[in-house]
Amino acid sequence: MGKIEQGILGAFSGTVGTVVGARWRGIRYMRGKGPSTRPTSTVKQDKQRERFLLMVHFVRAMSPIITLGYKKLAVNMTPANAALSYNLKNGVTGTYPDFEIAYDMVLLSRGDLPNASNVAAVAEGGSTVKFTWLNNAGSGKALESDLCMAAAYCEELDLAICSILNPADTRQKQLFNLNVSDFAGRSVETYLTFFSADGKEIANSLYTGNVPLP
Repeated sequence: MGKIEQGILGAFSGTVGTVVGARWRGIRYMRGKGPSTRPTSTVKQDKQRERFLLMVHFVRAMSPIITLGYKKLAVNMTPANAALSYNLKNGVTGTYPDFEIAYDMVLLSRGDLPNASNVAAVAEGGSTVKFTWLNNAGSGKALESDLCMAAAYCEELDLAICSILNPADTRQKQLFNLNVSDFAGRSVETYLTFFSADGKEIANSLYTGNVPLP
């Protein structure tokens, strides 16, 4: 802030708009304000911003499953922020500026409910991903009535398709078909997880691989 020392027509010191008033060897003078030499961001900040934006897009696309999958961990934050915090630390690979999502390290849900065993995902034509697993009810908290939830993420489109929790889609069923017709001809990253019927218990999601769609 500039200071006028001798009234409105007097000399001033400091900065007023784009003009700087100063004194040199007892002489008052004014000069134009030079450009800022402070860098807009550091390399470290650029790296963090790129990692952040990459994961934000993924978490946003997966929000239907993440909203349920992180609800127990969302203490003083949203489920999306809880998922973002975990996956920024564990789900990004590569070096700046070529960061990538480590799909096999990402967790869309987190909890201590056992997931299914021998999980697999394969394409059924260009419109469906078929998930299969072995019924491991009785292992820990796992029950036959636990509900499955599946997701497929298309990196090319930065879009995801997530199933909804349906009372018919239980652990006991050992099969779930996800309609991915919007992604036909592309490949998708696939995930499966389980929730107890009352929604109180949650499993860590499982990455079921990249599935090319014909």
